Amino acid sequence: MKPGRETGTLTPPGFRPGGGATDAPAEPETVRAVLAADTKKGTRRMNRTHLLAVLLLAFASPAGTAGEEATERLAIVQAVQNLFDAMATGDGALAAATLIPEGRLIVVTDGTEGITHRAWDHADFVTMIAKGDSVLVERMWDPVVSIDGPIATFRARYDFHRDGDYSHCGVDLFTLVKAAAGWRISGGTFTREVRQCEDNPLPAL
Repeated sequence: MKPGRETGTLTPPGFRPGGGATDAPAEPETVRAVLAADTKKGTRRMNRTHLLAVLLLAFASPAGTAGEEATERLAIVQAVQNLFDAMATGDGALAAATLIPEGRLIVVTDGTEGITHRAWDHADFVTMIAKGDSVLVERMWDPVVSIDGPIATFRARYDFHRDGDYSHCGVDLFTLVKAAAGWRISGGTFTREVRQCEDNPLPAL
């Protein structure tokens, strides 16, 4: 079996499974450092043209089937970024279009009381976003995508800011399904680490 063909996995240049750089020349000013550069100084929405150009470079593949898979990977990362954009702008409609209604999001915290978790139904999460009580800025780096037909997984490190102040960092793990309108998030689990992540390559807000 050829690696990546049966499972749909295709590691982009400059990344290894599980995230992080390899010796391939894809990193210098690509995904790690610039995914959220345009969220600095109060900007609430990333420059989409900049984001897409960066991801096209990171997920560049030869023409044919591999190129099609790279395009799908880009669409999956964009679906996750759409959720982040909705959180930053209080756009409940965008959040609802990104999340399938039946899904759930779960946050896992390893704190002084041990490992705890909290869950939201997607509908409740959309309602929370639409209220727009706070500016929620979530930024990712080292995205890793795996595709198997109409389903996919997305994993990335992230940091999170509320109203301009650093809150926490962690790992996002989303599952996605391909619907008629494109890739949508079917569920997610993420860790919440209340510390400054030493591996964070993103600039301070």
